[in-house]
Amino acid sequence: MKPNKKDGAQLAREYATIDYLTSAGMHSVHIQDLTKVNSARLQSRRLQLNRQGLRKSSAGGGKTSARSTITNTLQVLEHTIVLKLYAAAAGCNSENKKDPSVFSPTPETVVRVYRQYLDFVSSVPAFYPLFSKYKRKLFNVDKVYMLIREYALAQSRMTTCGQCKSDYASHPDQSVSDMMCPFCKLENISFA
Repeated sequence: MKPNKKDGAQLAREYATIDYLTSAGMHSVHIQDLTKVNSARLQSRRLQLNRQGLRKSSAGGGKTSARSTITNTLQVLEHTIVLKLYAAAAGCNSENKKDPSVFSPTPETVVRVYRQYLDFVSSVPAFYPLFSKYKRKLFNVDKVYMLIREYALAQSRMTTCGQCKSDYASHPDQSVSDMMCPFCKLENISFA
């Protein structure tokens, strides 16, 4: 059974409460701690997410394409959220932006931005069939901090959409010309 908009919004609120995030250790985790995590472990977890998450399949036709598009769009949105957190961190500027040691977002900042992300995703009709099934794989605190670490250690950039003027994050492995605005792309997603 596909969740409706009300279900999705309720789910977002449930998983975006301060109690949930702080119970997951959000209040005590900083980028300095994450730099100590073994890179092989991060790679292993990333591969696990890929195996368990949305994958392309020979069956499904148009649905396969739609799911792939949604997965890519969610990744771009996550990158955007991470950059917003990064920009809000104390001590970050153009000179020390790539230095992970200066990145230490407050719990309040992380909670606020992460909640906005969940609320936005839960309000997009095309995400309803996938939101409940994949919520624990796509919307978890550990993955957000993995992305934060990646962007703290790599050069990242924000791009402004020429059509809707929204800011979004371009992945460091992709050129701006290869990236489409996720907010405009959402309007064209269909499960038909």
